[in-house]
Amino acid sequence: MSDNSPSPAAPDWDAPITLQDAAALSGLAYNTLRALAHTGRLQTVQVGARLHTTTRRWLDDYLRTRGTPGGRGKPPKPLPVDYQAPPRRGRPRDLCR
Repeated sequence: MSDNSPSPAAPDWDAPITLQDAAALSGLAYNTLRALAHTGRLQTVQVGARLHTTTRRWLDDYLRTRGTPGGRGKPPKPLPVDYQAPPRRGRPRDLCR
């Protein structure tokens, strides 16, 4: 018996997404992401005069490095159940020894 229902496609990690979409994915406020983009802590590309876009890969990189400094604030939103980490780039870690 084969299941003909389409499987959920893996997200395109390098496709541009708006900061509003990134806020919905990460659970962070849009204004927080704007401030992070302004200070350079979140990598973005400016499109036009005001629109900043990022990618899921850049958002994932930021979320993995930020942690919760000093245990202050609420913890980050847990990742969705169907979350798939982006594919690694470069050499595999076991070959770097």
